[in-house]
Amino acid sequence: MTTYTWLRRGFAFAVDLLIVWAVWTLVETYLATPVGRGVMEVGFYVWFVLYFVIAEGFGTVRASPGKRTRRLTVLDGEGRMPSFEMIAIRAAVLGLAFLRWDELIGSIVPDATLLATSLVQGLAIGILIANIVLAVVRPEGVLLHDMVTGTRVAWLDAAAAPAPEAVGGRWRWAYGVAGIAIGAAAVVGWTAASSAGGLKGLTAASERAVPQRIEDAIAKGAGIRSEVSLNTRTGPLASDPSKIVRALDITIWIPWSAYDEPTIAKVTEIIKANVNVTPGYFVTGELRVASSIGTRRYVELASIDSKTYKLNMPQ
Repeated sequence: MTTYTWLRRGFAFAVDLLIVWAVWTLVETYLATPVGRGVMEVGFYVWFVLYFVIAEGFGTVRASPGKRTRRLTVLDGEGRMPSFEMIAIRAAVLGLAFLRWDELIGSIVPDATLLATSLVQGLAIGILIANIVLAVVRPEGVLLHDMVTGTRVAWLDAAAAPAPEAVGGRWRWAYGVAGIAIGAAAVVGWTAASSAGGLKGLTAASERAVPQRIEDAIAKGAGIRSEVSLNTRTGPLASDPSKIVRALDITIWIPWSAYDEPTIAKVTEIIKANVNVTPGYFVTGELRVASSIGTRRYVELASIDSKTYKLNMPQ
């Protein structure tokens, strides 16, 4: 007889994840202070860990709000209440799977290759895949972060159930390693395929360095936090839909608390001053200023296109 069902635990975790992301979305929406992406990623990780430590590290029942809705609790290998340290390590290991490692590594090591960052991101996604596999095929309540800390998840009324070792599961580590490998291979493969063309219309600057430079300019010129993304595509030319041309789309996300007409206008001017298309490669595109509430297509790049424009690079 198993100690829980994977659907029950999956629902419980979905509730917890919804709470974590809802609170963090409010932080991102209203925090206009210009801090880097890496700082925001660390902030999310700390909040993620604190949520589970506070929810499961105290009291007579080690259960988060999501687990309580499904009458689940965290136990140690002997069916007893785990220590605070075990709960903290368990939350820290699980949180690693939800970091945007490409953003974090890129902010720490600007010259890191896309392959390296995607590999680390793939390993993180692999942890999630491994947990899903373990939850389905080994229903004794032990996932990767449980294996690290010697804990398990059980029904509140089944605390006396056999420990995971007694139930079986000598292949748990094999399932975990296989899941991580699948995740890493999938992300690296997708990255290699999707970035084959890269941003060839730009200069030799990396895909990460260009958005970072724009974000720094917005922080200095407008005094707000932003996230810039560049996307290349092919599409019809506005003046002649029969012609399919290369386009560069730039999306700038700014906090909703700073989303007003003067700020949007200032951000647009900063973009015009810092990013221009390489002559002859991109013919058109769009510049979008977005927030958590909505998106405005503020100006078309075609309207500022010129053969004299080039990507402004720091000397």
